[in-house]
Amino acid sequence: MIEKTKVQRVAEAPSTQAIAKSPLGRTPAVDTGERDPLDLIAEEFADLCRHGRKPSVKDFQRRYPQHAEELGGLLSAVGQMESLKRLRKPTSDILPLLEQMPQTIGDYKILREIGRGGMGIVYEAEQASLGRRVALKILPTAARSDPDKRERFLREAKAAARLHHTNIVPVFGVGEDGGVPYYVMQYIRGCGLDDIVHGWKNKTPSVVKPHNWTIIARLIARAADALDYAHREGVLHRDVKPANLLLDAEGHLWITDFGLAKLMDEHTLTATGHILGTFQYMAPEALAGKSDSRTDVYGLGMTLYEMLTGRMPYEETNPAALVKLIGASDPPSPRSVEPKVPRDLETICLKAIAREPSRRYSSAAVFAEDLRAYLVGRPISARRLSPFGRARLWCNRNPIVAGLSAAIVMTLALSTFFGWSMYLKTKQSLANENKQKLAVEEQRQEAIDRRNDAEQATRKYEENLALSLGAIEKILEIISDEEPMRPPPPGEGGPGGRGGLGGRLGGPPERLGPPKGPNGPANADREAKAMARASSDVKMLEEVLAFYEKFAQVNTGNPKLKFDAARAYRHVADIHYALDRPEQGKIAIETAVRMLEELRDVYDRDLVRKELEMIGDRGENRKRRGPPRPRE
Repeated sequence: MIEKTKVQRVAEAPSTQAIAKSPLGRTPAVDTGERDPLDLIAEEFADLCRHGRKPSVKDFQRRYPQHAEELGGLLSAVGQMESLKRLRKPTSDILPLLEQMPQTIGDYKILREIGRGGMGIVYEAEQASLGRRVALKILPTAARSDPDKRERFLREAKAAARLHHTNIVPVFGVGEDGGVPYYVMQYIRGCGLDDIVHGWKNKTPSVVKPHNWTIIARLIARAADALDYAHREGVLHRDVKPANLLLDAEGHLWITDFGLAKLMDEHTLTATGHILGTFQYMAPEALAGKSDSRTDVYGLGMTLYEMLTGRMPYEETNPAALVKLIGASDPPSPRSVEPKVPRDLETICLKAIAREPSRRYSSAAVFAEDLRAYLVGRPISARRLSPFGRARLWCNRNPIVAGLSAAIVMTLALSTFFGWSMYLKTKQSLANENKQKLAVEEQRQEAIDRRNDAEQATRKYEENLALSLGAIEKILEIISDEEPMRPPPPGEGGPGGRGGLGGRLGGPPERLGPPKGPNGPANADREAKAMARASSDVKMLEEVLAFYEKFAQVNTGNPKLKFDAARAYRHVADIHYALDRPEQGKIAIETAVRMLEELRDVYDRDLVRKELEMIGDRGENRKRRGPPRPRE
């Protein structure tokens, strides 16, 4: 069910309600505070119309400037509805208003009434002087006393008389007889396009068959040519509809009834805010009294719509609801009503009836050109509106609803964005945390592996070091046993000439020469072998020492390893001195001292001190003994 609009509520309001005097006439009762101010204003306007007054829309806009923009279309529609309501009176009430058909007017004999409308009555007549049938239009009796209607009637005659086109009904003359204004037009034997559509609905024979898209497009193209000509001549029709498009017996189209025509160079009669034309075919901007060439394009597009679908653009009959539909919605697309309509023809129709004037054809000529392109199979210039374009137009028409919808969508979008962002952030944090846990676990496992490797290497080192130190002692014993050394001078060195390993290594030993006697060569040979074996053992010991020295350098954080390496260097120095290699011995001693000095504050002080004292004592002994004596 369609919600009632302000105009509809005003139209249904009783006219017997209490009213009070106002500068323009009558106003509604005092507002209770619960009704819309526009309802009260429209009700006041309607009440004045019911009492025979002719209120001005502009006067009401000046009285209520805060509602001026809304009142323009609203009050015009209210006035139009009040006029329609008066025409709906029972026949017994309007019979007195119907005037008798005159017998003659001037040179014309009236034969019959063809039709009547708000701007005049049309008769079929015969011109006595020329003996030809004509259409005679006169101004009704009730309108003759109204200067505006009389002027508008004469303007219609003037507008039609200045147009000479093969598709516009020509005007033969204008006159007045006994105070009755009239003008004479060519009589067209045929029917209106509205009768043709009505015949389709009733399935009666017609000069145009339904679904004959080619003929329909050709007829509308001719009408567009005629309207374009009128526009170029400075005339707007403003009431283009099927009833004003006549089709004669030869299939020729005629545009008639310029009763609402407007001369573009005259602006004296139709004020902004007046609604003129038939609601079903009125452009939305015409509801506010605005019109230009695109307004006629809209009416012709609606005529094409009815010819394509076989139905009126809007099925609503209530004037107030119809005004609301025209101003706020589009009719269904032609193919949704009649699927057989060609797509290009539907596209042309939709462009012609676009609600926004800027989206319509810029002129009737462009409209006709697209129709002819369809007829010959050429591409049309009209393009279907994309979903994005339709959404944009809907937002322009409904800014408040669009704004609220946009706010809701934006809120949902932001909520979704932030929610998704938090989800991704949380997911990333969990992933990072798991990654860190894995890294910590890998580091812990690596530390355990390094510790196990270090423990294993330390055990191996200690085992090898014990073997190495034992090898050093063995080498020293071999050297001392197989290499006779000269005893140190009295008072120096250790006890005995050859006693004690420490005494013999206290300084560079003095080697004895080859013994005298027959065994001298044998002793010399034994001494040479011993020297060769000692050199081999020292080389092996140096290789072992280099390995452990490198191991100690890598494990600088282990003081015990450095201390054992320093001890090993001291023993190697003893070997070098024993083998008359003082330079290598000095280097080994310096290395041992340096390593022990570095351990003074990080290892057992007593052990380091004793080891340094031992190295120092041996150095003093070497100084007292002096350089080794040469061999004999």
